[in-house]
Amino acid sequence: MVKADSEFRLESGEREFQSLISGFYKRLTDLKTSNKKVLLGLGGWVDSETDKFSKLVSNPTSRSKFITHSIDFLKQNNFDGLDLDWEYPKCWQVFHIFN
Repeated sequence: MVKADSEFRLESGEREFQSLISGFYKRLTDLKTSNKKVLLGLGGWVDSETDKFSKLVSNPTSRSKFITHSIDFLKQNNFDGLDLDWEYPKCWQVFHIFN
């Protein structure tokens, strides 16, 4: 689990989930060709409902840890990059749908 303070830890049941996801990531990145890149997407419309990205980037130490952990994770899982879809400060669709 990655928290806003960028601490990484596995909780009960997450080891099995991580194993499943790692297998999926490998199958996905195995489809790469010289003409294709595979990025890992993080964030998006639903993830923009909270202030977790704001908290993450507001602290230089948290930012640095997030960047370091992200790069390590991307390399470990053979991704070509990260698509961080941060709807800042809050996705306008969420405001109109839920308010």
